[in-house]
Amino acid sequence: MAPSNLDYRVEIHGNRQVVILVGEVDIAGVPSLKSFVEEKIADGTVDLVYDLSRVDAIDSTGLGFLVWSRKRVREQSGRLRLVTDRPQVQRVLKLTGLGRLFETYLTLQEALEAPMVPETGNPDTYPPERR
Repeated sequence: MAPSNLDYRVEIHGNRQVVILVGEVDIAGVPSLKSFVEEKIADGTVDLVYDLSRVDAIDSTGLGFLVWSRKRVREQSGRLRLVTDRPQVQRVLKLTGLGRLFETYLTLQEALEAPMVPETGNPDTYPPERR
């Protein structure tokens, strides 16, 4: 496997953990990132923000990671938000339909200040306002 072009770090904002991703969220970098996030969730982190504003590319493995992350935090009654102003990332989320599944914001400040988006029904369904 090729070396990873993905770096990540965590910043704490109140009770939220912001995972800042830099580079390419792809098959080379996701396994390490997934293990890291799994440890955070196991330690009780349930309010996550992924800052994708410095992501250059995201492949199907990266998209799968986002879906997996959402499922894992929701199993703990948590919340996952995405931050991106990158047109290439926004386009992938829109074309795949995943943009409707996630709370997505243009800035970190917007994501941190956003009220909880109410969801109804099955935890794995889209909230009505995002259909």
